[in-house]
Amino acid sequence: MFVDDAGELGEEFGDRLSSQQAETRRMHGIGEYSITDLTGLFSMSRPTVDRTLQRDSASAKTR
Repeated sequence: MFVDDAGELGEEFGDRLSSQQAETRRMHGIGEYSITDLTGLFSMSRPTVDRTLQRDSASAKTR
């Protein structure tokens, strides 16, 4: 992770997902895990899970 010029955290790998982000999207996509479940399982904050899932829907719209 790095801090960009705006002071926000970013990923070193651009648009690629980490394995944790990919697993979060997969688990939410099958419909058996709520966002609350995922925050506990992966020790992620709710906003982080929300961003990961929004990123999925945004990339699907551009394809």
